[in-house]
Amino acid sequence: MMNAYLSLVSLHVASAIFGLGPLGVLAVSASRSPAPADPERFARQLRIVRWGLLGMFLTGAALIAATHGALGKTGWMRFSFALFVLLGALHGLTSRSVGRALNQSPFAQPRSTAPMLWAMSILVLAITYLMEAKPW
Repeated sequence: MMNAYLSLVSLHVASAIFGLGPLGVLAVSASRSPAPADPERFARQLRIVRWGLLGMFLTGAALIAATHGALGKTGWMRFSFALFVLLGALHGLTSRSVGRALNQSPFAQPRSTAPMLWAMSILVLAITYLMEAKPW
């Protein structure tokens, strides 16, 4: 059972690194210029983040199931999940905003994109802290 649990933890961490890693790059890119050099690539990176969020959710649910729900009863996990839901909502708003802007010619990056991406990056840092420190 422990090997399966450790494998799930590894998949969870890999989902975070590869799936949510682009958030910082996207935030910097959105902050530096009025529009990214390649808006299609920007949108593709947001799709990678979406798949990363799905991977995080599925592996997180599997980890809670592997502990027979005990992990889900901890305060830090509940707070992390609330932050994760907020992260998903911000991702949805950002993706919708960028998707609408892609249909405009020339592409005009929405002003709200950079602050939302920075907020998402901060949420990932907060969730990572909670997962590692397990403060309560």
